[in-house]
Amino acid sequence: MEEVNFPRGGVVTKSPSVQDIPTDEPDLFSVQDVKEDTKRGQKRKLNEKIKVKTKNMKFSSDQILAGGIEILNSKRLCTEMLLLGCVREINDYELIIGLANGLQGFVSIVDIADGYRDLLQKFTEMTKSGEIDSNELEVPTLHELFKVGQVLPCKVSQHVANKIKRDHVKLTINPKDINRNLSVSTIRNSMTLFGSIASVEDHGYVMDLGVRGLQVFLSSNDAEKFVQLHNEGYPLRIGQNMICRVKGDTDTFESLTGDRRTVGVTVDPQKVIKATLRDSVKVALTCLLPGMKVVASVQKVCTHAGGLTVKFLRCHGSIHRMHLPQSPLKYSNKQEMKCCILGIHPTTKTIMLSALPHLVDYKGVVPPPALTSLSIGQIFEDATVVNAMTGHGVSFSLQGDLVGFANLRHLPRQKTESLGKCFKQGSTHKCRVLDLCFVDNVAIVTLNPKILRQKFLSFSDIKPGELIQCTVKAMMEDGMVVRLTRSVRGFVPSLHYADIPLKHPEKKFNQDQRLNCRVLSCDPSKNRLTLTLKKSLVNTELPLITEMEQMKPGMEAEGFIVNIKDKGVLVAFYNNVKVSFGTMGGVPQRELGYEPVPYPSRVFYKGQVVRCGVLSMNLEKKNLTLTFKVKGKSSVKTKSVEVPSDFEVGKLIVCKVKRKLEKGLDVELFPSGNTAFLPKYHLSDSMEMCELMLDRYIVGDMIDVMYYSCQDIVIVTKKEIHY
Repeated sequence: MEEVNFPRGGVVTKSPSVQDIPTDEPDLFSVQDVKEDTKRGQKRKLNEKIKVKTKNMKFSSDQILAGGIEILNSKRLCTEMLLLGCVREINDYELIIGLANGLQGFVSIVDIADGYRDLLQKFTEMTKSGEIDSNELEVPTLHELFKVGQVLPCKVSQHVANKIKRDHVKLTINPKDINRNLSVSTIRNSMTLFGSIASVEDHGYVMDLGVRGLQVFLSSNDAEKFVQLHNEGYPLRIGQNMICRVKGDTDTFESLTGDRRTVGVTVDPQKVIKATLRDSVKVALTCLLPGMKVVASVQKVCTHAGGLTVKFLRCHGSIHRMHLPQSPLKYSNKQEMKCCILGIHPTTKTIMLSALPHLVDYKGVVPPPALTSLSIGQIFEDATVVNAMTGHGVSFSLQGDLVGFANLRHLPRQKTESLGKCFKQGSTHKCRVLDLCFVDNVAIVTLNPKILRQKFLSFSDIKPGELIQCTVKAMMEDGMVVRLTRSVRGFVPSLHYADIPLKHPEKKFNQDQRLNCRVLSCDPSKNRLTLTLKKSLVNTELPLITEMEQMKPGMEAEGFIVNIKDKGVLVAFYNNVKVSFGTMGGVPQRELGYEPVPYPSRVFYKGQVVRCGVLSMNLEKKNLTLTFKVKGKSSVKTKSVEVPSDFEVGKLIVCKVKRKLEKGLDVELFPSGNTAFLPKYHLSDSMEMCELMLDRYIVGDMIDVMYYSCQDIVIVTKKEIHY
């Protein structure tokens, strides 16, 4: 390649051409000249350092040509790196994006698009000022903007390495960041671009590509098929990111004039799939983006490096064997193949490509992923070895066309030193699915004996009502975080620390303490696991109710109280099965015990374990009537009542207000110091005055009362006391 000498005073501007593209790429394996005005001593030291560095680097011809056919891993990730990702999980405030080789990153809700961020900011300001109107301003959620399996180009904005846990990779999908190197003059016909809906117009949508001086319009006709196939018939929303194709009959847009140029695009899946760049199209290296489809020519089959080196648009790239639909040996030199750009390194300009059909034939519409038939934690007894890649790992054939890959850390240590001998092609091994990588279209598997023996590997392996062991990790104000395995954590609400409420749980539980618990509920879609430590539930021998259909009249079960009202109590069982109170449901007041319970809130407490029987049920109306009267006696142990030694119905005493409640007053009796309850309707003989009297009293007031009853709680009254 001929070098260009630039004179002092600047560089002569050239129109971009195909021949100019290679000059933009630095020669990474040669010693570059130092500027003439550099001091001789500095120049000599710099040359010596470069010579030593290049001397220590031993590259094969295959690696030099391909820029190193290496599989993407966390060590090669860096900021500003462009990658092709796939949406694998959608949360309220972030997206989890799957990358190649099982890597993953996170996209914050503020890194979606400028238009969506402005909409969120406006919504926040209107909420604070109280001017919010749902009819005027509608903010779509991330669940409405994205679909699991959607392919998106993304850029690494932050990479925090972690030797113990998975690296934290922060990504952005803002078109302004993705298309930073694009300009109006670099856009060509049939190019696939990445943009976001900025506004909704009468006859279409204005898209934001983040390119200054360019206005992009998507007509309603060009969006119709996408809306029907991918958007469930709903119009596109502000902040919705998508891959589009440039419309036009010419290869350049030089004919467009003015400060603001307008270009039309389409998101029609059948047209997006045909958007392919060929060598005849003049595109600079800096304008290439992940997701673009190109026609590449095989330059060399690298058998030991495990892949192909290809050439396209006068650029060089590499395809790792993991991203080839067949063995590299089945390809020949100068063979043309359709590929998809997988990633671009910002410093070395190394381009990674993929020839996998699900990426090459991606239409912009989420296809049904083949990996959905697999589940995390699934075990395969006889996975067949397809290939053992020294320095990388082993690929297996799981079932049908599904492929599994185990990297070195997921293989037994004694077998990593000689992969070829331990994992011969065609041999079978036992493995377990750890994760699903939609970009590579493979399942990440492990052969680690310890993980193969684990009972729980993911939230989907856990069933409500199961007995498990956990380790205390952290104490919080409303509960405790525990760990079941390295990847599964759970939460114990403070109500479920013990059978009775604990005032100082930090004295009972220590970090890394092993505990026996039972699963209350598990939601794999949200990775949410709730546990209980109540011994009555952990050691119960009664049936575990996980569905309302399990209940039958006459059967008994144990649950726990989650709400208390005058007309009854709300009882919950496992898997969030709740039995509400009412005319035909829950535990009505008459069934709380053989003796009347006029004030249930003074007798029962939230979190209390109760044994109840089924009286009647109606599954169609989801009504169920329970009772605490089991086998001729009350099945519930109520709060223990300490009866004052001087208790005598009608005896006058003095009390002090300790707490003010909606239903009455908690008081302290003198001189015994016992606690009692003064109901609201016992504050006066007149019912109209009771509410006013309750408002009058404050904590600390002294009141003259007399003993009224002592059944489940000591009750005092002011009735018939006259001054």
